[in-house]
Amino acid sequence: MVLWVWEMAAVPPLGPHWKNILPVWRPLRGCPKILGGVKMCRSIRGIAIAFALLSLLSACDPASSNATQSEAGLFRNIEKDPIRMATGAYSDFLEGNRGVRIDDEELWTENASEDRIRYAIFDMNGDAIPELHICSWGVRGNAYDIFSYQEDEMVLWYSGVSYEQPLNNGAILYTYHGAAPKHDIYLYKTLNFHGEIQVQLSFQRGDRNENGIYDDADDYFFEEVPVSKEQWGQLTKKYLSIHADQIQWKNIPKQYLLK
Repeated sequence: MVLWVWEMAAVPPLGPHWKNILPVWRPLRGCPKILGGVKMCRSIRGIAIAFALLSLLSACDPASSNATQSEAGLFRNIEKDPIRMATGAYSDFLEGNRGVRIDDEELWTENASEDRIRYAIFDMNGDAIPELHICSWGVRGNAYDIFSYQEDEMVLWYSGVSYEQPLNNGAILYTYHGAAPKHDIYLYKTLNFHGEIQVQLSFQRGDRNENGIYDDADDYFFEEVPVSKEQWGQLTKKYLSIHADQIQWKNIPKQYLLK
């Protein structure tokens, strides 16, 4: 009979860094009968080694130790989602629950004096966080303002006039149709990430003979340079053909406006 006792030894397959970590059994003389002999001792050995391996693997598993932290981080990311925070701030503003500061003055939708106020939410600079567009804001005249959400505040990103509209590509097109005599004025603007004008192109046409149509006898200008009707059409087509159907304009509900 032999008695099996614990000793510590290295296990080569796990590498030298595991030396003196895993227990193994060494035989001694005489295994007491109360342990059931050698077979029982060997069974106990197998169970003990298996238990030790499981304990070590659990302690070294980074997934189990970081699970709670990962879940907590996920919920924090949801709460601080920039798109939700931006649209939430825009909703508060449109409903009259918060103001926005422009030129050292805090303005609210309830200050508006017109009911022809439209708004849209559309991303202008490609960062996936939409901007709030407000057109024909009575308190600022015939204004077209774009607001962005930065550092927990709504800020004025771009300011223009109500004759302007955003295009699907993030540019802005100013369009004015005049009379006496009939004439059209266009300004095509591209903006940088911060809402500053990068490029501005001007082109216009006028019904010089006042026959109510644009023909070869009329005036055509591109960047203040006189051109023919055909040339004007070719030069302006790429700008006037850009659509704006991705911007969905809505009226601000009247209950949020002070009459």
